[in-house]
Amino acid sequence: MQITFLGTSAAVGWPAAYCDCTACEEIRRRGGRNIRSRSSIRVGPEHQIDCGPDIHAQLVRTGMSMSKVAHVLFSHSHADHVSISELTAKHMSKSSAAKSVGVYANERTARRILELIETVKVDLPTAKRTMIDEMFPVIALPFGEERSIGELTVLPLRANHVVIGNDEHASNFLIAARDGRTVLYAVDTGWPTDETWSMLRNRNLDMLIMDCTFGGMRDRASRPANHLDCESFDAVTEEMLRIGALRRESTVIATHIGPHQGLLHEELVTRFGGSSPRVEVAYDGLRVEL
Repeated sequence: MQITFLGTSAAVGWPAAYCDCTACEEIRRRGGRNIRSRSSIRVGPEHQIDCGPDIHAQLVRTGMSMSKVAHVLFSHSHADHVSISELTAKHMSKSSAAKSVGVYANERTARRILELIETVKVDLPTAKRTMIDEMFPVIALPFGEERSIGELTVLPLRANHVVIGNDEHASNFLIAARDGRTVLYAVDTGWPTDETWSMLRNRNLDMLIMDCTFGGMRDRASRPANHLDCESFDAVTEEMLRIGALRRESTVIATHIGPHQGLLHEELVTRFGGSSPRVEVAYDGLRVEL
């Protein structure tokens, strides 16, 4: 199963649109893997996690489309992860508009997505509104309840990441392929909750893809909320090894990285060099096999 990293940035992107700080100007100068769009991944041909404001450019850049996507999982309703106008643009498709796409999220996020879909429908004729309702059934995925979604089995875990004012926690997704290989997609999150640690015990993951928003920053708590940095990323990885959630030979990938944390892509690669398990730093367009 191939996983494609469509975007690997935190909310502001690399470089930040309004920013001319030293870091963002250096990102513009260097280009390459330092150019990051907002985070999302494709798992195989049919499963997408998050569909944000950069999705069109991401698909053009990778030579991909949404035409085969049958399932979209949303981690939470922050705007860098959810663009309902981009998702529902399917109703203007010529070749695949008749196919429905299941939309999955935890219960609070699912309610918010339904609210956002209503805002998109306001300016559409009645027939189009009905089409969108039929095209995008929204299905709640309660935390801790495993569900078969297409070819995958998905277990949503409560992340240590809160949408302020919305009584909403983000979901991390523990995903199993039919042959039993497993990956944890853990963006956005800080130090996992006790509930999540309990559910990860002895999972023996083949792959861990995890938040590293604050990268090189050194002034944060050792067990931070909402997002990780390199130090807490390492600490979470070590705890996963200790409880049997991860193996030394497992694939570990850092993603969802902000531009103002002090390290550019090449420097993050150096920072994680020599780690055990080896940590790969994701970049837009990276493809890996699970």
